[in-house]
Amino acid sequence: KETQSAPEYFSFFEVVFPFQKDKRLIGTSDWEYILGFGAVRAMATGTLTGRASIAYNGQEGAAELGEVAIEYLKSLSPDLRIVAAVEAEQDEVFFIAEAQRALSKEATLKLNLGIGISKKATDLAPELGVLFAF
Repeated sequence: KETQSAPEYFSFFEVVFPFQKDKRLIGTSDWEYILGFGAVRAMATGTLTGRASIAYNGQEGAAELGEVAIEYLKSLSPDLRIVAAVEAEQDEVFFIAEAQRALSKEATLKLNLGIGISKKATDLAPELGVLFAF
């Protein structure tokens, strides 16, 4: 839990399943594991989050630095939030702008646009999704 002098800390674990073993360009051909850690600090103007991860790719048999990000979240109302973030993974760096609209207590609609700010990053990467929290 966050205190007056320290942020809240969290960790996460992701598993990517190898659904496309025979395809080289689509999907994942081997297991991937991601372990991450972060910190969250609430301020009067919004919430700041920093996170980093270590990724293990079964095909390559090696662990490496995964995604690193700094995010700013601002609640505009109980149902509407905006997010600004900078995410980096290897040599790809993105600026991400996102709007989040609560559909219910358990579901949130997320609309975002990733803008590549490094040479190897995709120029534009729009995303639409629904986040379920239980």
